[in-house]
Amino acid sequence: MHRSDQRPLRYRCDLLGRFEISGGRLDVRILDLSEVGAFVETSLDLKVGDRGVLALPLPGGDPWYAEVTVVRFGTAQRELRHARLSHLLVSCPGVDVTFDRIPDDEIERLRGFLELLDER
Repeated sequence: MHRSDQRPLRYRCDLLGRFEISGGRLDVRILDLSEVGAFVETSLDLKVGDRGVLALPLPGGDPWYAEVTVVRFGTAQRELRHARLSHLLVSCPGVDVTFDRIPDDEIERLRGFLELLDER
């Protein structure tokens, strides 16, 4: 997907996932995804350095889990679907997270899913 001297490709998506932090679980939207991290739409009161677990429902198996660390705050655009409007985008607050520890077999599952996103 990328050479070591390049930033990993980030794929726009709109996935429902689950973010677990400080003993709580929250359903979230993942608005972009790469081999090394994701943008999580959330209004949670988080801080840079907070750690948690992100779960994604990837096709063909159990949910995909990664230990994550919040690395920055930001906004991302999400497309809203409407019968009479096209290309309606809203700006959503959230956090960028980096994946900390992922077993090799789970990295392969993620790469397979990213390839599906790349084909659309």
